Amino acid sequence: MMPLPRRTSRNATTHLAAMLLLLCGPAAEAIEKVRAEMGVQDAWVGERAPFYVTLHSRGPFSGVATFELPELPRTVIVKLSSPLIGSESIEGETWLSQRHEFAVYTWRQGEVTIPPFTVRFRSKPSYTADDESTEASTSELRFESRLPPDVAPGDEVLPTTELTFAQAWSPERVESVQPGDVIERTLTRRAEGATAMMLPPLEPLAQDGIKVYEGTPKIQDRTERGASTAERLEVFKYQFVRPGTYELPPLTVRWWDTTQEKLRQSSVPGMPVRVAAPPTNSAGTASGGAVAFLYLPFAMLSLAAAAWLTRSVWRSWIVSETGSRHAERTAARRVLAACRDADPGKAYRSTLEWLRAVEVLDTEGNTSLNLSDAFERQWKSLSRVRYGGRPKSTWGSRDFAIAFKEQRKRLFAPRRTSLDKLAPLNPTS
Repeated sequence: MMPLPRRTSRNATTHLAAMLLLLCGPAAEAIEKVRAEMGVQDAWVGERAPFYVTLHSRGPFSGVATFELPELPRTVIVKLSSPLIGSESIEGETWLSQRHEFAVYTWRQGEVTIPPFTVRFRSKPSYTADDESTEASTSELRFESRLPPDVAPGDEVLPTTELTFAQAWSPERVESVQPGDVIERTLTRRAEGATAMMLPPLEPLAQDGIKVYEGTPKIQDRTERGASTAERLEVFKYQFVRPGTYELPPLTVRWWDTTQEKLRQSSVPGMPVRVAAPPTNSAGTASGGAVAFLYLPFAMLSLAAAAWLTRSVWRSWIVSETGSRHAERTAARRVLAACRDADPGKAYRSTLEWLRAVEVLDTEGNTSLNLSDAFERQWKSLSRVRYGGRPKSTWGSRDFAIAFKEQRKRLFAPRRTSLDKLAPLNPTS
């Protein structure tokens, strides 16, 4: 066998060494530090579609990983619980892992694409080494969002294994009321395997002669032993303007049974109400007026004392500001920052956070949340942009910020009354 020319032999040796380096190089170069994968290939419109992000490290993890989740139209991405800690054997090497679970809920139909997003975490390359920062992007994820049969495109029919719909009246039983009286209706929906953010708002229907006031909805997600339950509570207050016979309407919600794959509906009954004309009694009125005149000075003194005490308590609370107020301020700053960025998604989430913080203050007795008409209009407009399919360009971030600032002033400003400056009880002239 003839020897190869010297130049050819050197080239072959170089190529062979390069191939050996590629094949036998460190396994760490071939390991994905961040791996993303869908849990399902398809889901019903509005149904939970899980996906997972797994982090890998040779040594222990440090701190909390952060995820820059993308914003998608008519879609919510929620991180679920704590990561699952484990280890994997990859190419003969042991790697520690963190498996993070997420859920996607969307009202969109067709193929849904989750674009790559950035993940940051800290870990040690070995048990004795110092922490190192890792920043990587996930791969693109896709799944198919299918519309249930007999559901028109654009209809928000929640897919769930079970939905309960209940109501409570206050007062419970009413034979007749007077003009100006109010009946309160509390409506509660609970859905299994869903998120409360996907429960659409109810429409308060009422006849002419009835004013309807909507309270701030309370939404809550509960997770127990891996099972999630979504709850949305809404309050309608019906005020009767004039005498007559009225019917507070029944309400019906439709939902898709994912177990039986069947369209269902749940309803709550309405209530008939008779509004009687106010009685007229001139003699009684005159007598009552005389008694009221005798007690008027004492009533005014009592009200003045109450107003002074309220202002004193308010000043004391301001001086000893609580952590709950700090949480409210932090959430408010995030709302205004989202308005400056004209980002309706962040504004919606930050406003929900702010409402929860105000609810805590309300529970502690530090304030009472009554939304102004202007802020309620802006909040509904933002909700329609977020979940009603309206384009982002229709959202007025500046108007929302103005209404939000006025709402906070109204919420935390000391309530002034005409008793701040009392007239003399016995004027001389």
